[in-house]
Amino acid sequence: MRLLDVLKYEVFFNYFNFTGRTRRVDYWWYRLAYLIILFGPTVIVALIFGDSDIFGDSETKTTTLLGTVLTIFYGIVLLWFAIPELSITVRRLHDAGQSGKWVLAAYVSMFAGFLIGGLAALRLLSPWWLAPVVVAYILIELLMLIFTLLPSRPSGERYGPHVRYGRAVSPKVSGTAETAS
Repeated sequence: MRLLDVLKYEVFFNYFNFTGRTRRVDYWWYRLAYLIILFGPTVIVALIFGDSDIFGDSETKTTTLLGTVLTIFYGIVLLWFAIPELSITVRRLHDAGQSGKWVLAAYVSMFAGFLIGGLAALRLLSPWWLAPVVVAYILIELLMLIFTLLPSRPSGERYGPHVRYGRAVSPKVSGTAETAS
């Protein structure tokens, strides 16, 4: 049930919410749900059909109905989860005490890679320009992975109240215990 609660509250009720915080455990439950929804049908189809070409024959350049349906399904899932993916990642970065602008940096470097890769494919730009962009993207993604693995930082109200076990808590004041807000 934890998986469904995370999808319901952290994703669909906060679809366009880029403020506040998301706890580490909720973020990783979301990631698990996303992977199951995205790759679950592929695993099931691969188990059922085995070695057959699910997406079609590359020699005759024909596609199968199942391959077309799976491609459309993936497109819909990616579009449906695009905004929640951004918002939950921004909220997780906030909870770890980092700026949500790291997500923007990752997307800018990814789109720069697509642009330079396209220009290189058209032979309008040397492919060597792609290497630093790819390295920058990989480093930013590794840094974001580290940030999402960091524990919550309860100090400061910059990104909203600190949340523990589903309740907002106030920071410790010298000599007092944590209290629920």
